[in-house]
Amino acid sequence: MDIVSLVLSVLRLTTPILIAASGSMFCELAGIQNLGLEGMMLGSAFAGMLGSLLTGNVYIGILAGIACGGLIALVHGLICVEWGGIQNISGLGIYMLMPGLTAYFMRSIFGASISAQVSSLQTSTWLAGIPVVGKYLVQMSPITYLAFLMVPLLYYYLKRTPGGLRIQAVGDDPETLETAGVDVWRLRIRCVVFSGLMAGLAGAYLSLGQLNRFAENMVAGRGMLAVIAVKMGRWNPVGVLCAALLFGFFDALQLQFQIQQWVAIPTELVQMIPLAAGMVALALSSGENATPRAFGKPYVRRRD
Repeated sequence: MDIVSLVLSVLRLTTPILIAASGSMFCELAGIQNLGLEGMMLGSAFAGMLGSLLTGNVYIGILAGIACGGLIALVHGLICVEWGGIQNISGLGIYMLMPGLTAYFMRSIFGASISAQVSSLQTSTWLAGIPVVGKYLVQMSPITYLAFLMVPLLYYYLKRTPGGLRIQAVGDDPETLETAGVDVWRLRIRCVVFSGLMAGLAGAYLSLGQLNRFAENMVAGRGMLAVIAVKMGRWNPVGVLCAALLFGFFDALQLQFQIQQWVAIPTELVQMIPLAAGMVALALSSGENATPRAFGKPYVRRRD
């Protein structure tokens, strides 16, 4: 197995987990649980493919995916923040709804479980001229570079700006923050919608940056891995990056197992490697003390 190919594969497979986890981190820091990431990513992957198919423009497709994720998250935010609904139930509802909904539209439009090929953004041709490494860098989508660039930017925002400090405060003590004059409802809604926009970008990457088509259930548990990565990373962008890279490595490993057929193991068991690694890592994680104190607790804004 070529080491360079393995590294490139790890970076590609880390990308959707990292993007979705980065958005989920903001949502959870604000005190809102989002178990609907998987569904948001799946719906956005479909919307991105459809946008690219109808317009022939991959960038419009990506924007369609991002918008889809944001709209789904807005519904989740209204249920959990505005109406004080049970966050787990709302997220699981999205998680369960999207596979059936996308499968229905796939059968209605294409009559199959896999869409037609569409315009995609799988390579970065503008990097081809870089000496030595250009031939490797060109093989990855620009979305991959954006995902890794966001890590230091998000870290700076959370740790060095008033907005980031308010997000961390609203997840710990929303009542005190509201007393100080901050609109807790608006802040939490923004964080939930941001998590949806990021999930939308992650989903669009799957259908337009990693592939050039949509397939039913193509998210394949990456949304849940993103949720686990946030907890493993202790709600810190750098920690989330490390956790996402770990899952990306195991995802690349299971692909190599299937391609190389090193051991005679059923494909279904091999595909479980990333999720199994995530469950083990979560069980061994000691990040409970970093959990926002108001995490998962409904807080309906005051009605004066």
